[in-house]
Amino acid sequence: YHINANPASFNYLIPTRLTITRLTNFRVTYPDGTVIKPKFAPDGLKVYQGRVTLRATAPKGSVARGKAVVGELMVQACDEEICLPPATLPLAIAIAITK
Repeated sequence: YHINANPASFNYLIPTRLTITRLTNFRVTYPDGTVIKPKFAPDGLKVYQGRVTLRATAPKGSVARGKAVVGELMVQACDEEICLPPATLPLAIAIAITK
């Protein structure tokens, strides 16, 4: 299985999307997807496989030191022929506060 990259290659596919609870003013940097060529998309499809790192940045002071930051990751897992319904996965987010 793979998950769709952000942005997804086609309008009918659900892109991987990160949301952070109680934080609206943030920006997520999604990595480039790996191109695969399944039968239904001979020109290629951008996906994430294996380990993927998303980076979110927020304005200084919007995240308190020592407080847990939680969010959700929406993904749609697919194989070479079908896609499963989208899933929303809860997650804890590692924070690195920079100057």
